[in-house]
Amino acid sequence: MALALSSRLEAILFAAGESLSKARLAALLEVSPESVTDACNALRITLADRGLTLVETENDIELRTVADAAEDIKKL
Repeated sequence: MALALSSRLEAILFAAGESLSKARLAALLEVSPESVTDACNALRITLADRGLTLVETENDIELRTVADAAEDIKKL
């Protein structure tokens, strides 16, 4: 079974460990920029009430930990 585009996006962002441009994500995923936007919206819903969130600027997207987890993460 093929992964959903939002799951593929999540995997790339997690592995990258830094923000990636929407254009680069579209190229990596071999989809249109509009499809990247749709996948971001779907992923954002999936990540609701979880320890990760999407941070999106005009040009870039990054997967980060949520602010509410900061105290736990500081213990690392």
